[in-house]
Amino acid sequence: MRTLNDDRLRLHEAGLKVGHVPTFDSGNGDMIGWASETTLDVEYAHAGAPDAKIVLVEVAKEDLQHLALAVQYAVQHKLGDVISLSWGEPEQALGRNFVSSYSSIFSQAASSHITIVASSGDSGPPIAVVRNRATVAR
Repeated sequence: MRTLNDDRLRLHEAGLKVGHVPTFDSGNGDMIGWASETTLDVEYAHAGAPDAKIVLVEVAKEDLQHLALAVQYAVQHKLGDVISLSWGEPEQALGRNFVSSYSSIFSQAASSHITIVASSGDSGPPIAVVRNRATVAR
């Protein structure tokens, strides 16, 4: 079934391939929320790069460890030239060990000529981060 956004963004031309997807439960609030977030991410990635091959990597559990494993998988299997992390968390909230492990993954990506970009969240950086900066872009 094609949607309004599919027609406007030409998603039907993107050559999307779908792997194993659990059965959608319209009564599950988590599934509804993640479906909306994922749809938005894929649509806007396609709008910005309509000729790009988009590979969506999802995790079974919504925690930082599984997200890190997904990024590592994408890097090790060279799933693309650019990896976009649609989630963001300030380094101060992650802890030194986690930041160190991500640094290793990012280094692997750089040596494989893979660019990684990350979000600042739906509302920009947390206010504590902004206060520690001399200037803030608006």
